[in-house]
Amino acid sequence: MGQASKEVRDLVAALKVEVNDVRMKVNTTKDLMRNIFTFLGDIETRLEAFRTLGVRGGLFSPEEYDKVWDEIKGLRVKAPTEVIHAGDFVRMSFTASDKDGNELLNEEGVACVVGNKAFVFEDKVIGMRVGVGSFDFEHTYPKDFPLKPELADKTLAFNMTIDKVKTKCITTN
Repeated sequence: MGQASKEVRDLVAALKVEVNDVRMKVNTTKDLMRNIFTFLGDIETRLEAFRTLGVRGGLFSPEEYDKVWDEIKGLRVKAPTEVIHAGDFVRMSFTASDKDGNELLNEEGVACVVGNKAFVFEDKVIGMRVGVGSFDFEHTYPKDFPLKPELADKTLAFNMTIDKVKTKCITTN
């Protein structure tokens, strides 16, 4: 019985060492995960501070920053031959004039997600090629247009330029 109980004690001691090793690895992993999530939760704030300091300090251009930001966000810039789809991120500039030639709108670098209905005319870009340059179209605002009542029931002639189109990267497993 003495030999068996010594083997049992040795086995119990070995198991305690292994359990303690596993417990230490779990705690280390939890701490590491907590640190990673804390960093990622604050990454947008850090990147914006990084951008401000880096661009102002001349460390990199706004374009270089945008490329890094796009990669982090899982976006890519669409090529000029690709088509614009609902869900794409579009940066556009446009002017709009009434029938008398009075310019009523002049916007540069306006960003929207196509299909979110942030602009009443964003469906005009769905199906267009990214590299189309500028194009013209007319749009009639509804009679009860609440955002800009001065445009209600008016038909405006738009000249729009698509500055940049980004889309979410598709990953396959």
